Amino acid sequence: MRILYTILYLIALIFLLPFEFLKRPADLRLRWLKEKFGVIHPPLNPPSYIKRGGGSVTSDYQKPCLWIHAVSVGETLAARGIVERLRREFPHIPIIFSTMTDTGQQTAMREFKGITVVYMPFDIGFILMRLFRRLNIALFITVETEFWPNTFYILRRLGIPLIVVNARLSEKSFKGYKKVRFFMRDVLASVSAFCAGSPYDAERLKALGVPEGRIQITGNLKFDMPPPEPLNLTIKNDLNKCIIVIGSTHPGEEGLILQALNNLIMSGKIYIVLAPRHPQRFKEVEEVLRRRGIRFVKRSDIDVHKIVDLREKDLMLLDTLGELSSFYSIADIAIVGGSFVPVGGHNLLEPAYWSKPVICGKHMDNFPLVEEFLREGAALMVEEGQIEEVVSELINSPKKRADLGQRAKEIYERNRGALERTISVIKQYL
Repeated sequence: MRILYTILYLIALIFLLPFEFLKRPADLRLRWLKEKFGVIHPPLNPPSYIKRGGGSVTSDYQKPCLWIHAVSVGETLAARGIVERLRREFPHIPIIFSTMTDTGQQTAMREFKGITVVYMPFDIGFILMRLFRRLNIALFITVETEFWPNTFYILRRLGIPLIVVNARLSEKSFKGYKKVRFFMRDVLASVSAFCAGSPYDAERLKALGVPEGRIQITGNLKFDMPPPEPLNLTIKNDLNKCIIVIGSTHPGEEGLILQALNNLIMSGKIYIVLAPRHPQRFKEVEEVLRRRGIRFVKRSDIDVHKIVDLREKDLMLLDTLGELSSFYSIADIAIVGGSFVPVGGHNLLEPAYWSKPVICGKHMDNFPLVEEFLREGAALMVEEGQIEEVVSELINSPKKRADLGQRAKEIYERNRGALERTISVIKQYL
């Protein structure tokens, strides 16, 4: 089955490689291409001969290194606490940090000074075998649901421990994996330990054939993410408007939500901060705003020391990276995107950290704790047609906003501690 997967993967790669190469900035293409084909040279020590797992592998580097892999921005930020702790407690172990996306690269380079940041190579056996043989990897850690069959297989062959941290399986992913359970059982057998984000994730892993002894419920690392930086921007709200931060939106969602809020925008009751999920869509969203006749300012055009007079604009387009969580701090109401279109929803924890009332749509499959938020009245799940009514109610009821925000904060605090539990698992393999 793995051979069939590899053949299909290679066929897809042949067709997609030119597109993936050309869509990147010219100055990034060569590095991306080299690293995707395993040309990675961390600055480690001279060659030595390393024995591992009952066999032996030849390594170019004497000092063992730690490889941490995250898909994109959210997973990279979730891994921030792990990276900081391991750098502090194991300063002699160099770290390689890989991502799949360009935005993940930018975030990792900004957050992790002094470590090697690379693109994760293609999931092709001979590339991975050659690379992993050349590097003396003491431990491989992957964040959340990056299950790559050939990567996992090669790690197992070389006797390199593999840990999946913040392991989570949405209902959609779980149903997909169940259809190929016979294949996934072999893939997941390569994992030394799963640090499950919730009991729901642990049960789904068991249903896929993972032995209970290899699963520990450590909790969601996003509850233990370091506090966001304070917002280095003064906003003058002398019209007494309600500030609504709409975070992580996807195609079609901006127009949908803005249409629902149109009457409130026209009445001058609200000011919106809009943050598209993907940077490549900033221009597209600008056009959406212009077509709708919304007066907006781009965050990138504002000097950090400038006072923004909200009387001049209706909306700020957050076209920068890494600031969304800080902007939640000034919100009166938070609307979480990816939930009004069938994407799976995004993180409720960032507004919960700031004790903000949260509104989301019904598509929250990627956030298993949403049930806890809804059950305890810490978030409001609404249909598209209910957005205006619910927002209006919250605007007129400061007490309800405060109660929702307080319950969200209580859930946030109650679930902290995942980092310590995850680090204790990792230490068993170092």
